[in-house]
Amino acid sequence: MSTVASLSDIAAVGPGQRAILRRPVTTDINGASIDLVVHVVAGQTPGPTLLLAAGTHGDEWQTIPMMRAIIDTVASIEFAGRVVVIPVCSPPALENGTRATQPDSEGPDLNRVFPGRLNWIPDQIARVIVEEVLPHADAMIDYHHGIWGHGIGFVMYGADYSDPGVSSRCRTMALAYGHHLLWRRESVASYPGSMITYAAQECAIPGIVVEIGVTGMGAAQAARAFDINVNGVVGVMGSLGMTDHPARRPAAQHIFGTHHRVTPRNGGLLVPVNEPDEFGRQVAEGELLGSVLSPYTLDTVEELRSPAAGMLTVFSSMRLVRPGAWSYAVGEIDETVRHE
Repeated sequence: MSTVASLSDIAAVGPGQRAILRRPVTTDINGASIDLVVHVVAGQTPGPTLLLAAGTHGDEWQTIPMMRAIIDTVASIEFAGRVVVIPVCSPPALENGTRATQPDSEGPDLNRVFPGRLNWIPDQIARVIVEEVLPHADAMIDYHHGIWGHGIGFVMYGADYSDPGVSSRCRTMALAYGHHLLWRRESVASYPGSMITYAAQECAIPGIVVEIGVTGMGAAQAARAFDINVNGVVGVMGSLGMTDHPARRPAAQHIFGTHHRVTPRNGGLLVPVNEPDEFGRQVAEGELLGSVLSPYTLDTVEELRSPAAGMLTVFSSMRLVRPGAWSYAVGEIDETVRHE
């Protein structure tokens, strides 16, 4: 691993080579350096650069072994261009196991402060990514999943960028990822300070957000999610003209614009109706998904029901939850793309 003053060395990684670059960002109060570690895998011939970013939130740690699996797969196939991977965008958040990077800052969530206008830790990290990583990228995938005790399964793409061509390319990437649930999102309106929105809106870099993972529900469920994500990266690389390596695509992909989070108003023990559940399972309006049990009175204090008919995109295991915790989500399908 080489320590670099800037990430311009990304472009210096030669054909067929792999490199790990460490870029110091700032120094914390204890004198420790806060660094970004960037992996680069170069293909055999020149071509586009695909950026993969993960670990923006420190409690979404399952992306760590998944990034290793993706890097190993990419390095084993023939491709053109480069794949650049930031496995942990927020080292302080990972160290604390929290979503927030610096709780006492004006923007504690790194994924809400791009391009980084102040000198809080999340802002400085965002600036390094914007100034030294994004200029190398032709497309990007931002990964978010891994909170213990729940499964999440969709690919999100922005549909409201100023350049319609960028929005169209984002949709193409989302379909190419090969998952059967896609969220068509108004990203500029909803998340103007996120990494993916900034890259697409301000830098014309198309990208998707991938939230596909299952934690705490057994090795088989986790392995299925890993397989989907490894296949998805290869599929996106194919859509960018980087590889001819085959990738699977389902017979039908379902797209939703309305996404309902079903979260508890009260803390307690979440007791699912189905454990584990299944991504894309059809649910009816009013269907009981789970209940919240008081640990003290042992009474059911809340029922979590689907607010609409649609497909399940988030589900939970039995676990203790606080008010508002990720529990369930349902997408109202309004478009289906079928493949022969």
